[in-house]
Amino acid sequence: MLQSITMSLGGTLILAGLFSIFGGPSGKAQLTDLAVSLDEGRLEVSFRLRDAIDEELIERIEAGLPGGFRYQFKLVRPSKRWFDNTLISGDLEVVARYDAVTREYQVNYKQNGKLTVSRMLKDRSELEGALTHFERLVPFPLDQVVTRKPIHLRVRAELGTRNLLLLIPTTVHTDWIESPRFEIPEPGETE
Repeated sequence: MLQSITMSLGGTLILAGLFSIFGGPSGKAQLTDLAVSLDEGRLEVSFRLRDAIDEELIERIEAGLPGGFRYQFKLVRPSKRWFDNTLISGDLEVVARYDAVTREYQVNYKQNGKLTVSRMLKDRSELEGALTHFERLVPFPLDQVVTRKPIHLRVRAELGTRNLLLLIPTTVHTDWIESPRFEIPEPGETE
């Protein structure tokens, strides 16, 4: 019995070592509090990213290097028959940098590749909120989406990269979260 416990413990240590070398689970970061609403024909999204900001990211930003997250959005039609059921997709990149002269954090928001907002923040708690908490965000226009079937929104966050086999950079993501199904009203229809 002692031999089987030793072998089991050895197997666990080997597995833990392989996870550290090859890259294991993406960690504890997760998206929560996803809320979707339709307001005057616009899709508005609210959500939070939890447990993603660590001291390494803050140190990087305070050293004057850019740091932040990229959020991916997909409006999908639930279907078991289609490989890609995406109707429209978009992204939001939030990048912060510290200015040592003014002692402020500059946070830039790029939506679908275009700079939309730039903010200057004074303290770290404001910075953490600006990187991870979003209210009534419009991820993409709905004028290109034509469907009368129920759809839902999927969201995930890209947290950065890590090395696989100590050589190959891989992207680390949170899991996708999905909104409840909803329908887009036709123009002129009340919501």
